[in-house]
Amino acid sequence: MPEGVGYKNDPAHDELVTTLVETYDNFRSKLSPRYKEMSSDTRLYLGFREDKRQAHEKWRSWSQLGDPFQQTETEANAWLEIMNSTDPSYAVEGVGKEDEWKARAYERQIDYTLRGNRWTYLQSGTYRVVSYQGMRVIKTGWRELKYAPMRRPDKQQLIDWDEALNEALKTGQVMSPPDPMSKPEEFAGWLQATQSIMPGFPSPPKFGPSEVIQYRGPWFTEVSNFDLAYDPFVENWQDQEVIFQRIVKPRTWGEQMVTAGKFDEKQFKAAGRSGPEDSRLSQWDREISSQIGLVQDDNDPRWKTSDEYLEVWRPFDSKAPHLVILNRSAIVNVSVEHPFWHRQNVYTCVKNNTQAGHAVGIGSYSQLRRIFSDRLLMRDLMLDGLVLSVMTIFMKNRNLGMKEMQRFLQPGMILEVNDANGFKRAWESMAGFADLLRISQELANDQNVLLSTGDNVRGQTSQVGRVSATESQQRLTQALTRHKQKATRLEEEISPILPQALELMYQFLPKDDPQLAGLRQAIIGEDEQDPDQAPETYGDPRDIFVESIAANARFRGATSKLNKELMAQQIKDFLSLATQLQSAAGIPVQIMTPQETRAALRRAWEALGQKGASDIFTEAGDAAVAETLKAHLLTAQTAPKAAQAQDLQVEATIAQYTQPQAIDPNTGQPMQPGQPQAGQPVPQGNGQAQEEQSALPAS
Repeated sequence: MPEGVGYKNDPAHDELVTTLVETYDNFRSKLSPRYKEMSSDTRLYLGFREDKRQAHEKWRSWSQLGDPFQQTETEANAWLEIMNSTDPSYAVEGVGKEDEWKARAYERQIDYTLRGNRWTYLQSGTYRVVSYQGMRVIKTGWRELKYAPMRRPDKQQLIDWDEALNEALKTGQVMSPPDPMSKPEEFAGWLQATQSIMPGFPSPPKFGPSEVIQYRGPWFTEVSNFDLAYDPFVENWQDQEVIFQRIVKPRTWGEQMVTAGKFDEKQFKAAGRSGPEDSRLSQWDREISSQIGLVQDDNDPRWKTSDEYLEVWRPFDSKAPHLVILNRSAIVNVSVEHPFWHRQNVYTCVKNNTQAGHAVGIGSYSQLRRIFSDRLLMRDLMLDGLVLSVMTIFMKNRNLGMKEMQRFLQPGMILEVNDANGFKRAWESMAGFADLLRISQELANDQNVLLSTGDNVRGQTSQVGRVSATESQQRLTQALTRHKQKATRLEEEISPILPQALELMYQFLPKDDPQLAGLRQAIIGEDEQDPDQAPETYGDPRDIFVESIAANARFRGATSKLNKELMAQQIKDFLSLATQLQSAAGIPVQIMTPQETRAALRRAWEALGQKGASDIFTEAGDAAVAETLKAHLLTAQTAPKAAQAQDLQVEATIAQYTQPQAIDPNTGQPMQPGQPQAGQPVPQGNGQAQEEQSALPAS
C-alpha cells in the first residue's frame, strides 16, 4: 500500500476512510430529495400512476394518457436530429495551417472512438434521461473488447508445410511425424527433435482459437445518477473536489482484481461485509425496475456475497487522487495515483435545465407534473360520466313490485309497471362535458407551449385555425429555435470527452502492436504522419501532448460545424470571379498562379467531404504544373528580345523600299534597288547576281 494511506487499523488509514465515508453519507442525504424526484419522473415517463381509488370506487376510471412519454420522445428526438445532422457528428479543425494535418488525424481517431462506442445509441439513451431526470453523467475510461474465434490454416500455409516436411524426409534424418490430433505429446516431441536436427524447420500451421481485438480505445460509460455522490452546490463539475461512485460487485470480481494485482490481498481480506448496504440496487433503482416489470431478488446466489465499493476521485489531491474503499472499511487499490495522464475529472455532466450555483440539472417535468395530473383528472371525469351515461342508474319506487327476472335489463325488453314514474333513469347526461373537453385540450396546449413540442414539431399537421401558413411556419421556427439553442449547450457540455479520448489513446494505444498496425495506419491516413509521434509532442507526454491538443485543435459538433457545401460554393464563386477580372476590355488580369488555383480546387474537394484527394491532386500533377509555369515564365522573359529583333528587321525592310530612288547619271533612268551607281565597284555575289550584272547594256 503506498505511503500516506497505510493499512487497515492504522490511524492515518482509518481516519481517511472515516472522513470519506462521512462525506459520502452527507452528500447522499443532501441529494436524497433530488433522487426521489428523479425516480418519480422516470416512473412517470414509463407510465406509472398511483392508484388512489378506494375499495368502493374500483368502477371509476384509472387511465393513462402517456403525455410524459410523448413530451420526452419529441424533445429527445429533436435533439438527436440536430446532433446527428452531419456525418460524422464531430469534426476537428486545425487552429493554424500547420495544424491541419494533425486535425485530420485527430478526427479519424475520434471517428474510430465514436463508432466503437456506438455513439448514436449512447446519445439516444443519454438525451432521454437528460429530459426526464434533468442530468446524465458520462464517465470516460479505457476498454479492450477481445474474442477468440477458431481459425483454420489457409491453403498456402498447408502447401508450405507439406513441402518443408517432404524436403526433411528426403534427407533420411527425420522420421515420419505421428498424428498431431490423436498423439499431440508425441508430435510435440517429434517436432522438437526435428527442429534440433534441422535448424529453421518450421512449425506446423495451427488450428485453434486466435485472439482478435474488436475494439481497443476510449470507453464512454453512462453512470446512473443514483450511484453518484457529489457536492450539490458546486455548479461546474470540473471544480468538484471529491466525487463518489457506488459500485456493487460479486465477491469473485474482487478476487479477480486481487489476482490481477490491482487490489491489495491483505486489505481485501481485512475489509468486512457492510450488511444491508451491499444490495445490488439502490432504493430508487428498485422503484424504476419494478415499473418495467423487473424485481431484484436478494436471494440470487451470484449476489449473496456481493461487496460494496466506493470509488473516490479527488482530482485536486496530489498524493492520492484515486481511491477504492471496500465495504466502507478499507482502501484496497494498490495504486492510488490517477490512472490517466490527463489527471482530469473523468465525469462529464450533461444537464437539461441548469440552475445557477447547483451541480444538478432540473428535468422537463418540473413544471409539468401538476398539468399531467390535472389533465388525467379531466380525462377520468369524462370517462366516469360516459360510463354513467351508458350503464345508467335506475330509480325504483319502493311500492313497485318487479319480478326477479326483470332486474337484469336487456336491450328491447318490456317492463310491466303500475306507475310509469315508479321506474326511470336517474342519470340522463353529464353536465359540462364540452367544458371538460375544452379544459383538457387547453392543458395539452400548455404542455406543448412549455416544452415547444406541438403537433408541427412532432411532424403532424398543426391545427392553427385561421392562422396563415406564414405565421404557422414562423411558430414552427420559433419552437425549433428553443430546441436548437438547448442542443448547442448540450453539445458544448459533452465535448470535453473528446480531448480526453485523444489523451487516452496517446497513453494506452501501443505504437508497436502488430495487431493494431492497420488501425494506426488508418489514423495516419494520407498525411503519412503520426500525430502521437509529432516532434512537438516529444518531451513529457503528460503535459506537452495535452497542451498540443488544447492549442492546436478545435472541436466542432453538428450545431457549430462549418457548412462544407457553402465553403465549396464560395471557393467556386471566388475562382469564377478571379477568371473574369479584366484590366481593360478583352485584357484579363492574371491574379492567381496555376499552383494557387490547384490548391483552391483541392480545398473545395476536401470541403465537400470527398476522400482520395491525393489520388486526384497528385505530386506528379503539382510538378507538371510547376514545370509548365516555369516554361511559360521563360518564354515571357525571352519574348521581348525576339520581338525587338523582329521589329528592327521589319524597319530595315521598310526603309529599304521607302527611301528615294537614285538616278543613273549615264542613262537618266531610276536605278533598281541594289544597282551600283557610276564609279562604284560591282559587288560580287552569287551566280544569279552575276548573270544580272552581265545582262546590263554596255556603256
